[in-house]
Amino acid sequence: MLKFTNEQRQQVLSEIRSELIRQPHLKPSKGVHNLTKAEWIQLAKDLGINLDNIGTVVSNTAPQIRKATPPKVVADPIGQADLNVSDVDKQLNNIMGMPLMDLRNEINDLLVFKNNPPITEKIVKVSDGSVADTDFPQTDIVPINKVRSETGSKLFGFRSFADKSFDIYNDPRSPVIDENYTPQKDVLEMFLSCACPKNDRTPENIFLYGKAGTGKTSLPRWFSAKTGRQFIAITGNDDLTVDQFFGSFGAKNGSTYWQDGLLLKAVQQPYTVLLIDEITRIRADILSALNGCLQDREYTIPETGKRIPFAEGVVIVACDNTNGQGDLTGQFAGAKQMDSSLLNRFAVTLEVSYPKPSVESKILQNKTGTGSRLCDKIVEFVNLCRDANDRGDAPTLAPSFRNTVSWINRLVDGIDPKISLMACMGNSLDPADREYLSQLFNTHIDPKIMKILVVDGELPTEDIPVDENNQSQDVDADNDKDADDEMPY
Repeated sequence: MLKFTNEQRQQVLSEIRSELIRQPHLKPSKGVHNLTKAEWIQLAKDLGINLDNIGTVVSNTAPQIRKATPPKVVADPIGQADLNVSDVDKQLNNIMGMPLMDLRNEINDLLVFKNNPPITEKIVKVSDGSVADTDFPQTDIVPINKVRSETGSKLFGFRSFADKSFDIYNDPRSPVIDENYTPQKDVLEMFLSCACPKNDRTPENIFLYGKAGTGKTSLPRWFSAKTGRQFIAITGNDDLTVDQFFGSFGAKNGSTYWQDGLLLKAVQQPYTVLLIDEITRIRADILSALNGCLQDREYTIPETGKRIPFAEGVVIVACDNTNGQGDLTGQFAGAKQMDSSLLNRFAVTLEVSYPKPSVESKILQNKTGTGSRLCDKIVEFVNLCRDANDRGDAPTLAPSFRNTVSWINRLVDGIDPKISLMACMGNSLDPADREYLSQLFNTHIDPKIMKILVVDGELPTEDIPVDENNQSQDVDADNDKDADDEMPY
């Protein structure tokens, strides 16, 4: 028979709870705290916990009865008494003091611990001062090497980048190159200046903003694919906590360990491109901690003071629909104004806009496989919608590239032009803007011509505008003259 002190009993219960996460099929019908001593001893044995190293064997010999002497009472100075509270008890007290949202997330983390073991580093000091072996894996850092260099003109396609060279790496997690994506030349040039600085300078932080569907998130992903880097995206929202973003302490088998959060897992991998999307929707406590993190390119664990520096070549990119000054239009729910000191941590703030009509038409042709006449007509119409949005005539009408591609795909499938337009762009608008879009269609689109362009790719000769010499006019001639500067050759 075993006897347990109060502290030993708490240790056993703590290990039982940890093991139940790993072996949930042994969970008793009633809570662990409601079990009798015999029941939780048996449960511990079933879970494989060795109680002989914890409890004390009780002798069968009857103990001698000795006259009790009153204990000597020694009063500790107020505020210095040793309460003998274990680390697990301290952690439990901290957890119970959390806000409801954080407490919910903490419980969820414990429930998924079994199937999603943390990728982290654990150091446990044993009684003799040495460091014990642990079964927790180290942070998953893949060795990355430079494989070659390419000129900017060959790598990115713009002739004006011919005098610049860029390194290419061999990260196996690099995304697949999107051959249909075409960046804005001026935005890409500024992006590369920060992400691949000359003279071995440290990469600088980048802030991209613009309307939905302009390619803000596509740019850093495309850059990662072109240069063989890992790409990680974190999407901001009100439910994202500091622990999830940076990291937190966990407990297992009576020991505590540090578990890296989303940001720390990303920035410890060399040459990673980390995208923080919808940054203005992130909670203020996270942004406050991120402020110093971006400045010093390292994170310091508050509880231990341990510094976790960013790895070599890590690029931080933030994206948002707004430029960090808040949303006055009401189109982007949840977007908040950012602190000026945090905005100052970004070397450049770049507006990503829709491409020129001639460029957008060519991208649509490559993306959908449809003819130039149809894509030209579609681009002309969506730009009328965007102009109405800019003027404030239709605040919620701002067709993105995704909307446009979806509309063309529906047309190719033979769906009525107006019905497909409303399904892809109109039905999600407020009633006034939905009616505005319907009127624009009635005024500027002939459904019969649209159907002909979908099937034949060209209009009959009599329907094409002609000049005085009866020669067909190229409506794209003016638009194409600057295409060389905007689109890779």
